[in-house]
Amino acid sequence: MQKEVIRDFFLNHNFLVGAVEALANQTSRTTTLFHLSETWPDVASPIESGVTHTKVRTARRLRQPELDELAEAYKTGATVYELADRFKIHRKTVGLRLQAMGIDTRPPALTPDQVQVAVDLYHNGWSLARIAAKFIISPHGVSNCLRNEGVNLRSRGGANSDEYTNASPRLL
Repeated sequence: MQKEVIRDFFLNHNFLVGAVEALANQTSRTTTLFHLSETWPDVASPIESGVTHTKVRTARRLRQPELDELAEAYKTGATVYELADRFKIHRKTVGLRLQAMGIDTRPPALTPDQVQVAVDLYHNGWSLARIAAKFIISPHGVSNCLRNEGVNLRSRGGANSDEYTNASPRLL
């Protein structure tokens, strides 16, 4: 019965308006609620009540020696996640700081070994689309890698292009 009275009180009244009304005009419902509240345990701290508060973190500013160390560690192969943990900053902050220093944080489309294979395949007549399907990247990414290696690209519709135009990636 008491649970129903409390439930009805909170469901049927706006909480603040209901509280003011309850204090100003005590009815049987408010009297029941007050008597019931006397049986509730006192809560001394938020921990005992189960209420948790999130800790607010302030941004950590890196000094120039730390930024230099961050850049050097990234260049030697440390990942953004490792650096974030090491310097106690967010991974996005690591990326932003590295980009501000002119360091490209995007992974290359192909590894050096894959680039050499792509060059060999292209010289053997494979199209950019076929090579792209093999390495699961875009044809534009393949052409960028080949150009960076100094490969002269064929014009569209060049050697062996008709053979692979309608090829399914599964067949490659």
